[in-house]
Amino acid sequence: MKAITVIGGGVTGLAAAYFIQQSVPGASISLVESSERLGGKLLTNRIGNAVAEAGPDSIVARNSVITGLCSDLGLEQNIIRPKTSKSYLWTRNRLRPIPEGVFGGYPSHGLLPLWRTHVLSFQGIARTAMDLVLPRTEVAEDISIGKLAESRFGREFKTTLVDPLIGGLMSCNSSYLSARELMPGVFSLAKNSRSILRASRARASVAQSMPFFSFKGGVAELTDKLNAATGNVQKKTGVEVRELSRREGRWHITGEGLEIESDAVIACLPAHSAAPVLKSEAALSSALAEIPYTSVANVVFGYGPADFKPPVEGSGFLVPEKEGLLMTGCTWLSSKWSSAESEDLYLVRCFVGTPDSVSWMDLGDEELAAELHRELGAIVKINGKPLQFIVTRWQNALPRYGVGHMELVAKIHSLCPPGLFMAGAAFSGVGISSCVADAKRAVDSAAAYCSAGS
Repeated sequence: MKAITVIGGGVTGLAAAYFIQQSVPGASISLVESSERLGGKLLTNRIGNAVAEAGPDSIVARNSVITGLCSDLGLEQNIIRPKTSKSYLWTRNRLRPIPEGVFGGYPSHGLLPLWRTHVLSFQGIARTAMDLVLPRTEVAEDISIGKLAESRFGREFKTTLVDPLIGGLMSCNSSYLSARELMPGVFSLAKNSRSILRASRARASVAQSMPFFSFKGGVAELTDKLNAATGNVQKKTGVEVRELSRREGRWHITGEGLEIESDAVIACLPAHSAAPVLKSEAALSSALAEIPYTSVANVVFGYGPADFKPPVEGSGFLVPEKEGLLMTGCTWLSSKWSSAESEDLYLVRCFVGTPDSVSWMDLGDEELAAELHRELGAIVKINGKPLQFIVTRWQNALPRYGVGHMELVAKIHSLCPPGLFMAGAAFSGVGISSCVADAKRAVDSAAAYCSAGS
């Protein structure tokens, strides 16, 4: 009987444990999680009878792994979809609709949507159009999203649209992020064409729309179902792994009151947590420590229904960093999700946190909530104070995919000794669907390793 240990009990780790059950029948499976709760950043709270997510509020149907998993777990009947997909930017003292076709990091539908929405000034639109005549941008093996966008479409396009739309997903200025990793379609256009706008006319939009979904009881239904479906897995919570080392062909996992010996290990930890655990593998530990992370927080407010009403139809808005607010975005939860509807409350969630904006970390929960309530009130009309609020802080939560990230990840995987497999948000995508797919990849590799050694 093969022994396989999963380290980390977030969605990646729980999915890995589930897939091991399917791929390695009869295996002895252990899962170790440092916190007392399984599920990681999939954390669903409630305010009254309304769902108030503390982490991600949706899943993207990005691949067949996530859709197949939801089907296998019997979650299809609980799926809900956003009530609206319309969203806005707070720019130049007004909420302005996000132009159609810019979510991929470039104006895939041409310049007309920019004219219609007035998100850019006349000069900004004129500079965007210069992509049609400018020489090719040299992108080499990789380039930052921000540098590529600014070189092709100008600084105003980059700071008004690309930073909040692309950088906002990673809570990070787009100048820090890899175009090759996060925008491979646009990167390919830039590498192979002189003009991105001109090249895009001859092909379908690089940014294909993918449906978002959640569940009636919130996204944590996924990890709850995974936990229930892995009842035969030996789970240890509230136990921190201190060291992971390989001796005599087997892996030894140790911590306070913990000692496990395994044939294979799937480490589903943040890179900054995995690095010290793997100190016996100096080169691997050093490579893991190179992946930077960003801390973020969010506050869910519950307003009386007479005190808050969105000024326009939609799901919320993003705030470009150049606007100088603490808030990076706001979701009108009760307008976006049927699960967040309530007769007694209207739920709003505000976000903070980028590598260049850390002043919020010095504020207490009451102070942070008060400041975000004040900023929100300067954008939309609020008639009273929130009746309730929940503050959630995620320390070192989001990995930053910098220029050269693909090479760094390849290096990390190559440095893993036999029987060790890494998976999670640091490697192949930060979204839930990407984490689940990466868990499946790691389990497939572990299953092949165990089979070869049997």
